[in-house]
Amino acid sequence: MADKVWDRCPKCLSKLTNKVECRTCGIIFDKYFQAEARKKEKAEKEAAKKTESGRRAVVIGAVLLLVSAFAAAVYFFDRTGPLPVSSTAVKNTVENTPARADRKSEPPVVQRAPVLESGNGGKGGGGSADKRFIQNARRATVSVRTAWGMGSGFFISESSVVTNKHVVEFNKEEFEEFRRQVEQRRKLLDLEAETINGLKKRMDRLPDGPDRSQLAIVIQIREENLKKFLPKLQEAEKKLTDMEEKRSSQDIKIIMADGTEHAVSNIIVSDIHDLALLKVYTATAPVLKRTRDGHHLEQGETVYTIGSPMGLANTVTSGVFSGYRKMLDKNEVYLQTDAPINPGNSGGPLIDGHGNVFGVNTMILSNAEGIGFAIPIETVFQEFGNSL
Repeated sequence: MADKVWDRCPKCLSKLTNKVECRTCGIIFDKYFQAEARKKEKAEKEAAKKTESGRRAVVIGAVLLLVSAFAAAVYFFDRTGPLPVSSTAVKNTVENTPARADRKSEPPVVQRAPVLESGNGGKGGGGSADKRFIQNARRATVSVRTAWGMGSGFFISESSVVTNKHVVEFNKEEFEEFRRQVEQRRKLLDLEAETINGLKKRMDRLPDGPDRSQLAIVIQIREENLKKFLPKLQEAEKKLTDMEEKRSSQDIKIIMADGTEHAVSNIIVSDIHDLALLKVYTATAPVLKRTRDGHHLEQGETVYTIGSPMGLANTVTSGVFSGYRKMLDKNEVYLQTDAPINPGNSGGPLIDGHGNVFGVNTMILSNAEGIGFAIPIETVFQEFGNSL
């Protein structure tokens, strides 16, 4: 500052008469400039400290964000998978989705089912249910367990259980999707373990202080999340191994209403419809019958579904019959209902309040609620009549 040309006091700006001190305010110029230099140095140190604190906060925030992202990703996979392959109650694939919104052909038309030859069941019709008939239908309904999932079925004759083909047939596409989900989840957890090890090595290099303490907390949170999701991954990997070992086997069992299990002796699969007939010679159960008088369901009539939705065996749900629907691309007639159809209901019966069976629950409409479909029971007898 001594080399700089200046003619006024740096504090009070009065005109100088000498270079040592100000006659007006009395400051000594050297001491004044030394004090100002110390203030400037202190301000620079404080600014540097704030910058470092901000950088550290950004680093910790980024690490916490990674923790949240990992937890969210694992949670997503935990919610979306694994799904038991072929245990879905209905086929929501493009091929089996009736009246899809993106279908360019005409919508399904309402068509009354033709009057077919009637069977030997009880009289149909009626709006109120008789609990005796409903309980009888529950005893006739079974759970169908395979190595890859669970569905439903019911006795259509003394030794024959009808169910859906997709319940008993292994679905390769669903299996490969399940495998992809399991492998992706394994990679995710392995990367998280590597990240935690890297953070631990970084923490070992840090001196004791706030940075080390904050990083220790982050590591603890990530380790807890890893421990939480690892057992779920191991369970999914075990299920995948079991499915790989058993997918070629015919190890299919039916579970009766009383909880007893019986082996399936033979399986007959339809080439045209989503139907399969299981031969079981060791079980005794009531048989569901068609109506004796050829009665057909009327729109608005109360109907009931029986099955094992989400593994809850012999669950009864009710709704109304919405109408007969013909699929233009398949030339098949389905029974539409708003009675709930959930995973595990596939193959279960659609009955009226008198216990008469009218259909085999098979699928729902994608991206909609309360729109389910059943294959008419007449189709079952047409397909398997010689084997019943």
